[in-house]
Amino acid sequence: MRTYERYWWWVKKKKQMALVLFMIVTLMLQLQMKGCVGCLETERMGLLQLKSYLKNGFKVEEESMLKSWSHDDPSSDCCHWKRVKCSDATTGGHVVHLSLDELIPASYELENQSLNLSLFHSFPRLQNLKLSFNKFSDLFDPINVLTGMPMLQELDLSNNGFTDFDKLGVMLPLSLHVLNLANNQLPSTPKGYLKICALMNLRELDLSSNALTNTPYCLANLSRLRTLDLRKQNQWRLVFLCTCSLANHTRLTVFKLSTKLGTIQTQAKSSWLPPFQLKILKLKKFNLGSTIPCFLAHQHDLRSIHITYSQLKGAFPVWLVQNNTRLAAIRLTNNLLTELRLPSRLVHGLNFLDVSCNRIYGSLPEDIGIVFPHLSLEQGLLNSKSLRLLDISDNSFSGTLPYWIDKISGLSFLLMRGNKLKGQVPHQLQNLQLSVVDMSHNSFSGSIPRNFNVSSLRELRLHSNEFMGSVPSYLFKAKGLQVLDWRHNRISGMILNTIGKTSDLGVLLLGNNSFQTHIPENICQLSNVGLLDLSHNKFKGAIPSCFGKMSFGYNAIINPYDYSVGFSSFQRWRYPSALYLVDTQLELGLQSTPATTVNFFIEKQI
Repeated sequence: MRTYERYWWWVKKKKQMALVLFMIVTLMLQLQMKGCVGCLETERMGLLQLKSYLKNGFKVEEESMLKSWSHDDPSSDCCHWKRVKCSDATTGGHVVHLSLDELIPASYELENQSLNLSLFHSFPRLQNLKLSFNKFSDLFDPINVLTGMPMLQELDLSNNGFTDFDKLGVMLPLSLHVLNLANNQLPSTPKGYLKICALMNLRELDLSSNALTNTPYCLANLSRLRTLDLRKQNQWRLVFLCTCSLANHTRLTVFKLSTKLGTIQTQAKSSWLPPFQLKILKLKKFNLGSTIPCFLAHQHDLRSIHITYSQLKGAFPVWLVQNNTRLAAIRLTNNLLTELRLPSRLVHGLNFLDVSCNRIYGSLPEDIGIVFPHLSLEQGLLNSKSLRLLDISDNSFSGTLPYWIDKISGLSFLLMRGNKLKGQVPHQLQNLQLSVVDMSHNSFSGSIPRNFNVSSLRELRLHSNEFMGSVPSYLFKAKGLQVLDWRHNRISGMILNTIGKTSDLGVLLLGNNSFQTHIPENICQLSNVGLLDLSHNKFKGAIPSCFGKMSFGYNAIINPYDYSVGFSSFQRWRYPSALYLVDTQLELGLQSTPATTVNFFIEKQI
């Protein structure tokens, strides 16, 4: 090839390379510009129309959520607005996620309104729509917008006031994977059930806290279902738990069922083999024939099991922890279990166990910390340095409180009411920084400990025991102490000799004891006391005149103790659900307790 031909060939090649580079740069700039511009103009205008509708109809606060939805700036990227998410620029920048939950009405007159779904016609690629906590009573869809959204997968209509199941069911698109209708007033209707059962793509369904009375057979059609929540219904007639309704749910991993009234009746075959492997099971007020459901013997992947108020009898189900090595939480409260039997030759990773409110007798097994080391992180309960809450309430435990209790150095909540424990309170208790102590309804005796560590003490409940002696004066110097309940004992002597004005004591209950002295005037220095019970004693002299200046009833702390501990370890068994189906009661360590009942009468000085 001649020299000049090679030269022109080289020039031509350079031009081609420059053209390709120019096209690449141009395409990149276009994509960047498209990403900057954000959502389509039609969808931007749709959002602004939705904002105008919500502001006028529901008095939504501008500052609360819609301030970023700007009319004034045409260049404002609506994909960056609050509660809005878009697809990426390569797929067109469409609005795919809208969170319009908690648009709380400004006045009572604005509650229970209807929502016009035609306002969502500008968002054909919507995948996730949240309309929960809005008190909507109805939805109307004159142009069938919702059913015409082929990509809508998650719909949250929970915590509203929907009552028309039939009408609501017609609007639901077949594309749904997740449907949350919890906390409405939806009744059991054949048409409503049929519409739900037609959603063949459903993975998660939450119908909890409605007015349902039975489960439909057609739920068996939802073979892709992973999560089914049917808790807190008004009253169930009959539930076909094992044989029919769940027969085809091979992918079911979360099942929750309970009733507000009565007890759920079941029909199940003892030989029935479940087609699924559950991770979370929660049953409340369930008639199980006094035994744990037989199908659980075939479950080997449980992470959390919660069966309460179901009249379970016999010993603690050892086979349950033996079959499920990944089990993290067990709650079998408010049943009729009689024995806390532990598995032999097994070390298990369980980190939450609640068997309170049963009829368990005998003493607490000393090897519980060996079998369940994550309840205590040491060899044996007596060496448990990380255990913060010990609740053995409402059983039939007997004997004395062990002297090694102070070895549980991290203990904050010691709850043992309603047992048959006796003897004196060991002085080793002073070594613990306890927040709540409840020894009520036992047979403890002797004097009240003189050296409680009050730096963290918030509640001291010794109701219905056989304590004697006087009230330790140091307790009234504790700044954080809020509740003293020592009713129905044999306490005597002087009370409140040294009262600190800084005391936050809100409840002082000393009724049904053996006091025979005067009521001191300095009792009125307890300015925060809202409940004061000195009844059924033998006090002498006049009632202090300063009682008339105390604001009884206003600052009373009479709710059952709250011992939410916030264990971070429970994160490991959370089920990753779009419906946020998390057992918060188990997660926080919450347990309902009997309300404190106090009878009062007023005496006036004549």
